[in-house]
Amino acid sequence: MIEVCLITETFGGIATYTNYLSENLQMKEKYDVDTLTINYNYERQYKTDHVITSNTNHMISIKSYEQIANVIGNAVINSTDDIIHFQHEFNIFRSNRYFLELLANIKNNSNKKIILTLHSVFTDAKRIRFFRNCSELIDRFIVHQENAKQFLTDIGVNRNKIIVIPHGTPKLNKNHNSSGFFKSDKIKIIFSGFLTETKSIEQALLSLISCPKFEIIVAGMVKDEGVLRRIKTLKEKSKAILRIIPRFLSKEEHQTVIKDADYLILPYNQNYYSASGMLHLGISLGTITLVSSSPKFEELVKRVPECEVKDGNYKQTILDIEQLNIQKEILKKELKFAEETSWVKVAKMTGKVYDYLFIG
Repeated sequence: MIEVCLITETFGGIATYTNYLSENLQMKEKYDVDTLTINYNYERQYKTDHVITSNTNHMISIKSYEQIANVIGNAVINSTDDIIHFQHEFNIFRSNRYFLELLANIKNNSNKKIILTLHSVFTDAKRIRFFRNCSELIDRFIVHQENAKQFLTDIGVNRNKIIVIPHGTPKLNKNHNSSGFFKSDKIKIIFSGFLTETKSIEQALLSLISCPKFEIIVAGMVKDEGVLRRIKTLKEKSKAILRIIPRFLSKEEHQTVIKDADYLILPYNQNYYSASGMLHLGISLGTITLVSSSPKFEELVKRVPECEVKDGNYKQTILDIEQLNIQKEILKKELKFAEETSWVKVAKMTGKVYDYLFIG
Protein backbone atom coordinates (compact mmCIF):
# COMPACT_ATOMS: atom_id res chain seq x y z
CA MET A 1 0.00 0.00 0.00
CA ILE A 2 1.22 3.48 -0.87
CA GLU A 3 0.89 6.00 1.96
CA VAL A 4 0.14 9.54 0.78
CA CYS A 5 -0.08 12.83 2.66
CA LEU A 6 -2.14 15.55 0.98
CA ILE A 7 -1.23 19.00 2.33
CA THR A 8 -3.83 21.70 1.79
CA GLU A 9 -5.68 24.72 3.18
CA THR A 10 -8.24 24.54 5.97
CA PHE A 11 -11.20 25.72 3.93
CA GLY A 12 -11.99 27.13 0.53
CA GLY A 13 -11.80 25.90 -3.04
CA ILE A 14 -8.50 24.02 -2.68
CA ALA A 15 -9.77 22.32 0.47
CA THR A 16 -12.86 21.18 -1.43
CA TYR A 17 -10.66 19.93 -4.26
CA THR A 18 -8.55 17.96 -1.78
CA ASN A 19 -11.64 16.40 -0.22
CA TYR A 20 -12.84 15.07 -3.55
CA LEU A 21 -9.37 13.82 -4.49
CA SER A 22 -8.89 12.06 -1.15
CA GLU A 23 -12.34 10.45 -1.20
CA ASN A 24 -11.84 9.06 -4.69
CA LEU A 25 -8.30 7.84 -4.02
CA GLN A 26 -9.51 6.07 -0.87
CA MET A 27 -11.88 4.01 -3.01
CA LYS A 28 -8.80 2.25 -4.36
CA GLU A 29 -7.42 -0.10 -1.71
CA LYS A 30 -3.80 0.47 -2.75
CA TYR A 31 -3.67 4.06 -1.36
CA ASP A 32 -3.74 5.11 2.28
CA VAL A 33 -4.40 8.85 2.20
CA ASP A 34 -3.97 11.31 5.06
CA THR A 35 -4.88 14.99 4.84
CA LEU A 36 -2.91 17.69 6.64
CA THR A 37 -4.42 21.17 6.76
CA ILE A 38 -2.56 24.35 7.60
CA ASN A 39 -4.00 26.91 9.98
CA TYR A 40 -2.27 30.27 10.24
CA ASN A 41 -3.48 30.96 13.79
CA TYR A 42 -1.82 34.37 13.99
CA GLU A 43 -4.27 35.72 11.42
CA ARG A 44 -7.99 36.49 11.75
CA GLN A 45 -9.91 33.35 10.95
CA TYR A 46 -13.19 33.59 9.08
CA LYS A 47 -16.15 32.81 11.31
CA THR A 48 -18.06 29.96 9.75
CA ASP A 49 -19.28 26.50 10.63
CA HIS A 50 -17.82 25.15 7.40
CA VAL A 51 -14.10 25.67 7.77
CA ILE A 52 -12.63 22.21 8.21
CA THR A 53 -12.12 19.77 5.35
CA SER A 54 -14.41 16.82 5.95
CA ASN A 55 -11.72 14.15 6.02
CA THR A 56 -8.92 16.04 7.76
CA ASN A 57 -6.64 13.73 9.73
CA HIS A 58 -4.34 16.43 11.06
CA MET A 59 -4.21 20.18 11.38
CA ILE A 60 -0.99 22.14 11.92
CA SER A 61 -1.12 25.62 13.38
CA ILE A 62 1.58 28.01 12.16
CA LYS A 63 2.47 31.10 14.19
CA SER A 64 4.69 32.70 11.56
CA TYR A 65 5.84 32.10 7.99
CA GLU A 66 9.32 31.27 9.30
CA GLN A 67 7.89 28.17 10.99
CA ILE A 68 6.70 26.58 7.74
CA ALA A 69 9.98 24.84 6.87
CA ASN A 70 10.47 23.21 10.27
CA VAL A 71 6.94 22.65 11.61
CA ILE A 72 5.47 21.12 8.46
CA GLY A 73 8.77 19.62 7.34
CA ASN A 74 9.42 17.78 10.60
CA ALA A 75 5.82 16.53 10.70
CA VAL A 76 6.01 14.87 7.30
CA ILE A 77 9.65 13.74 7.60
CA ASN A 78 8.76 11.80 10.76
CA SER A 79 5.61 10.32 9.21
CA THR A 80 5.36 6.94 7.51
CA ASP A 81 4.10 8.53 4.28
CA ASP A 82 5.77 7.54 1.03
CA ILE A 83 4.52 10.52 -0.99
CA ILE A 84 4.03 14.13 0.10
CA HIS A 85 1.54 15.80 -2.22
CA PHE A 86 1.22 19.56 -1.79
CA GLN A 87 -1.88 21.33 -3.05
CA HIS A 88 0.01 24.52 -3.80
CA GLU A 89 -1.67 27.89 -3.97
CA PHE A 90 0.06 31.19 -3.19
CA ASN A 91 -2.71 32.06 -0.73
CA ILE A 92 -1.82 28.94 1.26
CA PHE A 93 1.98 29.10 1.08
CA ARG A 94 2.47 32.83 1.06
CA SER A 95 6.24 32.97 1.36
CA ASN A 96 8.12 31.47 -1.59
CA ARG A 97 11.35 31.58 0.37
CA TYR A 98 10.10 29.53 3.31
CA PHE A 99 8.21 27.12 1.08
CA LEU A 100 11.42 26.37 -0.83
CA GLU A 101 13.14 25.80 2.53
CA LEU A 102 10.34 23.38 3.39
CA LEU A 103 10.88 21.41 0.17
CA ALA A 104 14.64 21.33 0.76
CA ASN A 105 14.10 20.10 4.33
CA ILE A 106 11.98 17.18 3.12
CA LYS A 107 14.26 16.33 0.19
CA ASN A 108 17.46 16.44 2.24
CA ASN A 109 16.16 14.56 5.27
CA SER A 110 13.96 11.83 3.82
CA ASN A 111 13.45 9.53 0.86
CA LYS A 112 9.89 10.67 0.34
CA LYS A 113 8.64 11.58 -3.11
CA ILE A 114 7.33 15.15 -3.45
CA ILE A 115 4.53 16.26 -5.78
CA LEU A 116 3.23 19.80 -6.25
CA THR A 117 -0.18 20.37 -7.77
CA LEU A 118 0.04 23.97 -8.95
CA HIS A 119 -3.46 25.40 -8.71
CA SER A 120 -2.24 28.78 -10.02
CA VAL A 121 0.62 29.29 -12.46
CA PHE A 122 1.44 33.00 -12.57
CA THR A 123 3.71 34.40 -15.26
CA ASP A 124 5.64 37.20 -13.49
CA ALA A 125 9.41 37.02 -13.02
CA LYS A 126 9.20 36.31 -9.27
CA ARG A 127 6.95 33.27 -9.78
CA ILE A 128 9.04 32.04 -12.71
CA ARG A 129 12.11 31.92 -10.44
CA PHE A 130 10.01 30.11 -7.84
CA PHE A 131 8.82 27.42 -10.28
CA ARG A 132 12.35 26.86 -11.56
CA ASN A 133 13.68 26.48 -8.02
CA CYS A 134 10.84 24.12 -7.09
CA SER A 135 11.62 21.90 -10.06
CA GLU A 136 15.04 21.12 -8.56
CA LEU A 137 13.50 19.92 -5.29
CA ILE A 138 10.46 17.90 -6.32
CA ASP A 139 9.64 14.81 -8.34
CA ARG A 140 6.55 15.97 -10.24
CA PHE A 141 4.38 19.00 -10.95
CA ILE A 142 0.69 18.46 -11.63
CA VAL A 143 -1.13 21.20 -13.52
CA HIS A 144 -4.73 21.30 -14.70
CA GLN A 145 -4.32 22.50 -18.29
CA GLU A 146 -2.06 22.00 -21.30
CA ASN A 147 -1.43 25.75 -21.53
CA ALA A 148 0.06 25.69 -18.01
CA LYS A 149 2.35 22.80 -18.95
CA GLN A 150 3.49 24.64 -22.06
CA PHE A 151 4.27 27.77 -20.07
CA LEU A 152 6.36 25.85 -17.51
CA THR A 153 8.19 24.08 -20.33
CA ASP A 154 8.90 27.40 -22.03
CA ILE A 155 10.52 28.81 -18.87
CA GLY A 156 12.87 25.85 -18.61
CA VAL A 157 11.12 23.29 -16.41
CA ASN A 158 11.80 19.70 -17.48
CA ARG A 159 8.75 18.69 -19.53
CA ASN A 160 8.95 15.12 -18.21
CA LYS A 161 8.33 16.42 -14.70
CA ILE A 162 4.99 18.01 -15.61
CA ILE A 163 1.75 15.99 -15.65
CA VAL A 164 -1.56 17.43 -16.85
CA ILE A 165 -4.52 16.22 -14.80
CA PRO A 166 -7.77 18.19 -15.10
CA HIS A 167 -9.60 19.65 -12.13
CA GLY A 168 -12.19 17.05 -11.19
CA THR A 169 -15.93 17.33 -11.68
CA PRO A 170 -18.16 15.86 -8.95
CA LYS A 171 -21.11 13.63 -9.71
CA LEU A 172 -23.95 15.24 -7.78
CA ASN A 173 -27.59 14.39 -7.25
CA LYS A 174 -29.50 16.82 -9.40
CA ASN A 175 -32.80 16.09 -7.63
CA HIS A 176 -33.15 18.47 -4.71
CA ASN A 177 -35.48 20.80 -2.93
CA SER A 178 -35.30 24.41 -4.07
CA SER A 179 -32.94 26.66 -2.14
CA GLY A 180 -35.64 29.33 -1.89
CA PHE A 181 -33.16 32.09 -2.71
CA PHE A 182 -34.74 32.91 -6.07
CA LYS A 183 -38.18 34.50 -5.68
CA SER A 184 -39.50 35.03 -9.22
CA ASP A 185 -40.15 33.28 -12.53
CA LYS A 186 -37.63 35.50 -14.36
CA ILE A 187 -34.38 34.23 -15.93
CA LYS A 188 -32.29 33.25 -12.92
CA ILE A 189 -28.60 34.20 -12.78
CA ILE A 190 -26.07 33.38 -10.06
CA PHE A 191 -22.61 34.75 -9.22
CA SER A 192 -21.07 32.62 -6.48
CA GLY A 193 -17.71 32.60 -4.73
CA PHE A 194 -15.48 34.92 -2.74
CA LEU A 195 -16.25 38.59 -3.43
CA THR A 196 -12.89 39.91 -4.62
CA GLU A 197 -11.62 42.38 -7.18
CA THR A 198 -10.31 39.78 -9.66
CA LYS A 199 -13.72 38.13 -9.98
CA SER A 200 -14.89 41.19 -12.01
CA ILE A 201 -18.46 40.78 -10.80
CA GLU A 202 -19.23 44.51 -10.98
CA GLN A 203 -18.29 44.75 -14.65
CA ALA A 204 -20.47 41.76 -15.54
CA LEU A 205 -23.38 43.18 -13.53
CA LEU A 206 -23.19 46.43 -15.51
CA SER A 207 -24.21 44.44 -18.60
CA LEU A 208 -27.10 42.71 -16.80
CA ILE A 209 -28.88 45.13 -14.48
CA SER A 210 -30.56 47.06 -17.28
CA CYS A 211 -32.69 44.04 -18.18
CA PRO A 212 -35.93 43.56 -16.18
CA LYS A 213 -36.16 39.95 -17.41
CA PHE A 214 -33.42 38.86 -14.99
CA GLU A 215 -33.30 37.88 -11.32
CA ILE A 216 -29.69 37.98 -10.19
CA ILE A 217 -28.07 36.68 -6.99
CA VAL A 218 -24.53 37.55 -5.92
CA ALA A 219 -23.47 35.19 -3.13
CA GLY A 220 -20.20 34.66 -1.35
CA MET A 221 -17.93 35.54 1.54
CA VAL A 222 -16.70 39.12 1.39
CA LYS A 223 -12.94 39.41 0.96
CA ASP A 224 -13.04 42.96 -0.41
CA GLU A 225 -15.42 45.40 1.26
CA GLY A 226 -15.01 47.85 -1.63
CA VAL A 227 -16.42 45.28 -4.06
CA LEU A 228 -19.45 44.77 -1.82
CA ARG A 229 -20.07 48.52 -1.57
CA ARG A 230 -19.96 48.96 -5.31
CA ILE A 231 -22.33 46.02 -5.91
CA LYS A 232 -24.77 47.58 -3.44
CA THR A 233 -24.60 50.82 -5.44
CA LEU A 234 -25.45 48.88 -8.61
CA LYS A 235 -28.41 47.33 -6.82
CA GLU A 236 -29.93 50.78 -6.33
CA LYS A 237 -29.81 51.37 -10.11
CA SER A 238 -30.89 47.91 -11.21
CA LYS A 239 -33.97 47.26 -13.31
CA ALA A 240 -33.35 43.56 -12.77
CA ILE A 241 -34.02 41.95 -9.40
CA LEU A 242 -30.62 41.95 -7.72
CA ARG A 243 -30.04 40.22 -4.38
CA ILE A 244 -26.79 40.06 -2.43
CA ILE A 245 -25.95 37.24 0.02
CA PRO A 246 -22.62 38.41 1.51
CA ARG A 247 -21.63 35.30 3.43
CA PHE A 248 -20.08 31.87 3.08
CA LEU A 249 -22.74 29.46 1.83
CA SER A 250 -22.94 25.95 3.22
CA LYS A 251 -22.25 23.10 0.81
CA GLU A 252 -25.96 22.34 0.55
CA GLU A 253 -26.94 25.98 -0.03
CA HIS A 254 -24.22 26.39 -2.60
CA GLN A 255 -25.31 23.40 -4.64
CA THR A 256 -29.02 24.15 -4.49
CA VAL A 257 -28.77 27.83 -5.44
CA ILE A 258 -26.57 26.99 -8.44
CA LYS A 259 -28.92 24.20 -9.47
CA ASP A 260 -31.90 26.57 -9.19
CA ALA A 261 -30.20 29.07 -11.51
CA ASP A 262 -30.50 29.09 -15.28
CA TYR A 263 -27.03 30.60 -15.68
CA LEU A 264 -23.87 30.60 -13.57
CA ILE A 265 -21.57 33.47 -14.55
CA LEU A 266 -17.80 33.38 -14.00
CA PRO A 267 -16.49 36.71 -15.35
CA TYR A 268 -13.03 36.42 -13.78
CA ASN A 269 -10.28 38.79 -14.84
CA GLN A 270 -7.49 36.36 -13.99
CA ASN A 271 -4.91 36.18 -16.75
CA TYR A 272 -2.85 33.31 -15.44
CA TYR A 273 -3.05 29.53 -15.74
CA SER A 274 -5.35 27.77 -13.32
CA ALA A 275 -8.68 25.96 -13.15
CA SER A 276 -12.01 26.83 -11.58
CA GLY A 277 -13.71 24.60 -9.05
CA MET A 278 -16.82 26.75 -9.44
CA LEU A 279 -16.88 25.94 -13.15
CA HIS A 280 -16.81 22.21 -12.48
CA LEU A 281 -19.50 22.54 -9.83
CA GLY A 282 -21.75 24.44 -12.22
CA ILE A 283 -21.48 21.94 -15.07
CA SER A 284 -21.93 19.02 -12.68
CA LEU A 285 -25.29 20.48 -11.64
CA GLY A 286 -26.49 20.99 -15.20
CA THR A 287 -26.42 24.79 -15.05
CA ILE A 288 -25.31 26.70 -18.14
CA THR A 289 -21.99 28.27 -17.19
CA LEU A 290 -20.84 31.42 -18.97
CA VAL A 291 -17.20 32.45 -18.67
CA SER A 292 -14.78 35.22 -19.53
CA SER A 293 -11.81 34.84 -21.90
CA SER A 294 -9.46 34.05 -19.00
CA PRO A 295 -6.88 31.29 -19.71
CA LYS A 296 -8.39 29.31 -16.82
CA PHE A 297 -11.46 28.50 -18.91
CA GLU A 298 -9.62 27.43 -22.05
CA GLU A 299 -10.39 23.72 -21.65
CA LEU A 300 -14.14 24.38 -21.46
CA VAL A 301 -14.19 26.93 -24.27
CA LYS A 302 -12.45 24.48 -26.62
CA ARG A 303 -15.39 22.12 -26.19
CA VAL A 304 -18.23 24.60 -25.64
CA PRO A 305 -17.39 27.85 -27.47
CA GLU A 306 -20.91 29.14 -26.78
CA CYS A 307 -19.93 29.55 -23.11
CA GLU A 308 -17.29 32.19 -23.76
CA VAL A 309 -18.30 35.85 -23.46
CA LYS A 310 -15.49 37.77 -25.15
CA ASP A 311 -16.86 41.30 -24.94
CA GLY A 312 -18.22 41.17 -21.38
CA ASN A 313 -21.80 41.55 -22.62
CA TYR A 314 -23.42 38.77 -20.58
CA LYS A 315 -26.86 40.28 -21.06
CA GLN A 316 -26.76 39.91 -24.83
CA THR A 317 -25.24 36.42 -24.63
CA ILE A 318 -28.07 35.20 -22.40
CA LEU A 319 -30.77 36.83 -24.50
CA ASP A 320 -29.26 35.28 -27.65
CA ILE A 321 -29.21 31.82 -26.07
CA GLU A 322 -32.83 32.22 -24.97
CA GLN A 323 -33.96 33.46 -28.38
CA LEU A 324 -32.12 30.70 -30.29
CA ASN A 325 -33.37 28.12 -27.77
CA ILE A 326 -29.98 26.35 -27.65
CA GLN A 327 -29.88 25.67 -23.90
CA LYS A 328 -30.10 21.87 -24.32
CA GLU A 329 -27.33 21.89 -26.92
CA ILE A 330 -25.00 23.82 -24.61
CA LEU A 331 -25.81 21.64 -21.60
CA LYS A 332 -25.15 18.48 -23.60
CA LYS A 333 -21.64 19.71 -24.43
CA GLU A 334 -21.01 20.83 -20.84
CA LEU A 335 -22.10 17.47 -19.43
CA LYS A 336 -19.75 15.67 -21.82
CA PHE A 337 -16.91 17.83 -20.47
CA ALA A 338 -18.06 16.89 -16.95
CA GLU A 339 -17.79 13.19 -17.81
CA GLU A 340 -14.32 13.65 -19.30
CA THR A 341 -13.13 15.32 -16.08
CA SER A 342 -14.96 13.20 -13.49
CA TRP A 343 -13.29 12.74 -10.11
CA VAL A 344 -13.11 8.99 -10.74
CA LYS A 345 -10.93 9.64 -13.82
CA VAL A 346 -8.89 12.32 -12.05
CA ALA A 347 -8.16 9.97 -9.12
CA LYS A 348 -7.13 7.23 -11.55
CA MET A 349 -4.71 9.59 -13.32
CA THR A 350 -3.31 10.80 -9.99
CA GLY A 351 -2.88 7.21 -8.81
CA LYS A 352 -0.79 6.45 -11.90
CA VAL A 353 1.59 9.24 -10.89
CA TYR A 354 1.89 7.74 -7.40
CA ASP A 355 2.45 4.25 -8.82
CA TYR A 356 5.20 5.41 -11.14
CA LEU A 357 7.06 7.34 -8.45
CA PHE A 358 6.72 4.65 -5.80
CA ILE A 359 6.97 1.46 -7.84
CA GLY A 360 8.59 2.67 -11.07
